[in-house]
Amino acid sequence: MGYLVCDKCGGYYELQEGESPDDFGVCECGGELKYTKTISQPNENLNQQKCPNCGFINIKTAHFCRKCGFGLGTHSGKQICSRCGTENPFESRFCHKCGENLKSKNIDKIAVKKPKNRDIGTIWYVVGFIIPLIGIIAGLIFATQRRKNAGILILVSLIIPILAVLAFLFMFYQAYFVSPNF
Repeated sequence: MGYLVCDKCGGYYELQEGESPDDFGVCECGGELKYTKTISQPNENLNQQKCPNCGFINIKTAHFCRKCGFGLGTHSGKQICSRCGTENPFESRFCHKCGENLKSKNIDKIAVKKPKNRDIGTIWYVVGFIIPLIGIIAGLIFATQRRKNAGILILVSLIIPILAVLAFLFMFYQAYFVSPNF
């Protein structure tokens, strides 16, 4: 396999199967990583710490592993259950107290946009078409009786559905193109 050794802090990382030295840039401390087939007795007194999750050697002051993102320094080989707060051994897959899966991603904590209640909008669309339809019918009835205001009533009854259609198109555009539900 081989190792990557930092020329600045002395930290090292054992390459895993399928990994290449080209997969890594510089050390977390900013030092250049040098590839070597073997390393002599690693100096544990150097300013470094090994990630218990992936084995990557990080500088001692690192709070998170540079390779896998695991929290360093505060776990002391333990992991805390996100559901009940119980401390469990790092190797545990499930919480010893509540059974929560400790290795899975917390999907339930991802913010999911809730779908909008579209029923109310549908009701307003229907009302927006029914009321003008009633107005048109009433205007036609008034027109057959030769009343003065029948023309105005028909005109208003035609303008309202046009406005309703425009409002519908605007709301449709907003709902499906500006803020989609997925």
